[in-house]
Amino acid sequence: MILEIACNNIQSVIHAVEGGADRIELFSNIQEGGVTPSLGTMRMSRVFEVPVYGMIRPRGGNFCYSPKEVEIIKYDIESAQIAGLDGIVFGALLPNGEVDAKLCEQVLTWWDKPITFHRAFDFVSNQTTSLNLLIELGFERVLTSGGQPSAIQGLNRIKELVNLSEGNIKILAGAGINSSNVHNFSDIVGLEGIHTTAKKNVTNQNAMLDSNWVSDSKEIEALRSILDETTE
Repeated sequence: MILEIACNNIQSVIHAVEGGADRIELFSNIQEGGVTPSLGTMRMSRVFEVPVYGMIRPRGGNFCYSPKEVEIIKYDIESAQIAGLDGIVFGALLPNGEVDAKLCEQVLTWWDKPITFHRAFDFVSNQTTSLNLLIELGFERVLTSGGQPSAIQGLNRIKELVNLSEGNIKILAGAGINSSNVHNFSDIVGLEGIHTTAKKNVTNQNAMLDSNWVSDSKEIEALRSILDETTE
């Protein structure tokens, strides 16, 4: 089972690689739920052998984008191409909660490598209809918590989505998964894997500076070990 670590800085990428991650989701600004990382961070992440998918999200907040924000999205995709990323992570909705099929189609023409539809999926008005649309559009996978604040709360729905996908799109479970609850997901037949930040808060010595979130290599190692043991 795939272990994807969501990394909001290059130190987290290093820890993810050391801990045994199969794939990296790279983003910035964890406080807003993640936005597009800088070109420099994208390029530095390619120093390692682990596949990297970059988040394409011009801002925090909702997933409905203005024409100018769509232009930013296109420029950010160009940055991901320059950096040589293996894939991108994207999602867009209409105000009524439906997937923004028109914008998604545009993004799929701008980016010819795999694309994950991110947790905007957990805010759609109808997950079954949206899943079928994403299959039709050609997304590689969906990251989801089953429409709930955490994947544990959405566990049964995640199982349903795996069955509904019929192998036509990969389902990746994420939101609040850690080494104490990952066993709940490791036996879901057909689930591609789990997604987590595995983060810890690192306090700066200078009290005037904010603390920083970094993916914890020991937590990642624990997750790797549990997944390997339970999916053999």
